[in-house]
This record gives sequence, C-alpha cells and structure tokens, in this order.
Amino acid sequence: MISVNEAKAILQKLELSRNVQVLPISSAQGFFLAKPISSQLDVPSFDNSAMDGYAFSWEEGVSQLELVGEAAAGAAELPKLGKGQAIRIFTGAPMPSGADSVIMQEKVERNGNRIRFNPEDAVSGNHVRYRGTQCKKGDIIAEAGAKITPGLVSLLASVGVKEVPVYRVPKVAVIITGNEIQDLGNKLQAGQIYNANGPALDSWLRKLQVDEIQAIKVPDQKEAVVETLARALDQNDLVIFTGGISVGDYDFVKNAVEENQVEQLFYKLKQRPGKPLYAGQKEGKVIFALPGNPGSVLSCF
Repeated sequence: MISVNEAKAILQKLELSRNVQVLPISSAQGFFLAKPISSQLDVPSFDNSAMDGYAFSWEEGVSQLELVGEAAAGAAELPKLGKGQAIRIFTGAPMPSGADSVIMQEKVERNGNRIRFNPEDAVSGNHVRYRGTQCKKGDIIAEAGAKITPGLVSLLASVGVKEVPVYRVPKVAVIITGNEIQDLGNKLQAGQIYNANGPALDSWLRKLQVDEIQAIKVPDQKEAVVETLARALDQNDLVIFTGGISVGDYDFVKNAVEENQVEQLFYKLKQRPGKPLYAGQKEGKVIFALPGNPGSVLSCF
C-alpha cells in the first residue's frame, strides 16, 4: 500500500505510446503539442510604426518638416523621404525609406503641408517596431508538450503556422462490472442498482476532451472479465474498470489483469474512500481498476 503522492509520482514517470495527428490551429484548442514549433518569419516582418503620428529622419535640433504623404496599415507603395521631409503615418503602417523615427501626433502642430514640434519630443528611433525584434524566423515559439490555448493559437497564426502536430486524444474503454448493474431507462429488478459510474466517468472524460469512449458492461464471471479486458486493450489506449477489484468471491479484475500479462504499477492506496485502486500497464497502455462505490470512483478519478 502506498500514498496518493507516491502513486502520482509513479504515473508521471510512465512512458506511454502516443499517437500524433496534425490539426489546423483553429481545431487544436486544448490539445498538446507533439513537437516544438518554429516561427516561419521574422516578427514584425517589416519595420513599422508603433503610433499614429509622423515618420521622419531624425536630426538633432530639427523641429519643422515638409509633409509629403501618408502611410496607413497595409500600404504597399510609399514615398522615399528626403532631408527635411515627413510622412503622416498610422499604427502598424510600414516605415517609408529614409525614415527612422516617429513622433506622436499629439506632439505635433500641423499647418497645411508643414509640421512643427518641440525638438525635445523627438527621439531617434522612437515609436518604431523594427523587423525581427519580437522573434526571428526559425526561433522556437512553443515547446513540445505545450497546451494549445486561444493565446497560443493567435501567436501561431501571427508567425504563419497553419497546422500543428499534436498528441491524439486517447481512446478509452470504461468497463462496468457487476451482475447487479442495470442501465438507465430499464426497470430495476430485485437486487439491482442503476449504473451511476458509467455516466459519471463518461462526463469526466468528456470534460478532458476525450470523445472516443467505449462503454462496456460485463457480468461477474471470470472468463467474461478476462476476455473483455483483452478486447479492450486491443482497441483502446486506456482501460478503466469499476468494481471487481477487491477480494470478494465475485471480484475477477485482478485475475483478468494477471492473465492478460498486465504489469502492476500499484494496488491499494492510503486513502478513503478509494483504497483498493489498481494501476497497471501493458505495451504503453494503462489500466486502472476503481472500486465500485460511486463515491470511491469520483475520489479515485
């Protein structure tokens, strides 16, 4: 018998078989990256203005300039600035050739095609976002194992990444054992109880974005439990039993894992409820066996 923390440490060290799939970034929310992702371009990809204002070539003491045009975000053609010239520029617009600084519009007085400002408000290189200052092409922007969030999706899109390799969500079999278990919607017979654990585990798994869930109900018969586990391991990545893991005359899950050559990781924890919790592995697949009591199931899960 081990502690809950010891059990967690064992599980965290497992080397699991992980299948990889490629998804569009818009469909990858909640998945985990299987490989590091690199930027496909410099960000920003061109020098641009960080402010609405006026772009010009800075010279010490200069405070009056000729206005020769305008640059908005997305502008493809811009005039080349000469000495003593400036261009009206907006946030995100590319810097024109010959300009190296931007002064905020709030600091400028305009009279026709002339502008003037206090030289102390003009700083060389001010309010310019230079190419590659956020990241360079080839820089790692997200490490393997990172969870994909809306923020990361935005970052990926901004550097030209359209698709990402992610770990496929595991296929899970939930096996409910017990002759007394009756499905919802059917009439209870003498000695029967409704299947509470199946719907509860289904809800928990779907909350974790698992959508390939095989629900199986098996009677308290040794051969049936052994064969059901063999099929479940063949078709799924994770198997979860409820019930049948204690030491009663009709508890056959321990026999099933042994006859299917499952390696035991631990059995029984120092916790209540949920003491008879079992964990094992076989060929990169994991098997959990939880007690049958619904409170114990939720505690163990």
